[in-house]
Amino acid sequence: MAVALRRRAVVVVVAALVFGGCSSPLPQPPRSAHADADFIEVASKPPPPRPEEVPEQSEPRAVWLDGEWGWTDRRWLWRRGGWLIVPRDATFAPWAVRVDSDGGVHFAPGTWRSGHGEVIEAPALLARSRVARDAGSREGSP
Repeated sequence: MAVALRRRAVVVVVAALVFGGCSSPLPQPPRSAHADADFIEVASKPPPPRPEEVPEQSEPRAVWLDGEWGWTDRRWLWRRGGWLIVPRDATFAPWAVRVDSDGGVHFAPGTWRSGHGEVIEAPALLARSRVARDAGSREGSP
């Protein structure tokens, strides 16, 4: 039964990523918005989010952070999601892309902020996702 529920959760996560952007039915960190200054100009839009296999939640207080695309000055790199413990009073602004009226693409990476709004270091992942087997082989490991 646990395997069936886990497979169902993976299917739900994959469907949410494909049809609804990067969101999932799993417990998520508190969210915040990006400031305009967080966005940098990039050469292209990112590829669609990659489906991920979600490992079991090993800690009851853990929340799920979806994988995200990161820009590396020349290309997009997938950063896998995972389970983590949210730092006290912290929020997470998920990666975002804006396209302006002249077609310029601007990207803001996922960013953790303290309760006072300062950027803080990302918490360590307790368990990292695996990219679904049919999602391709070019993957970054950060």
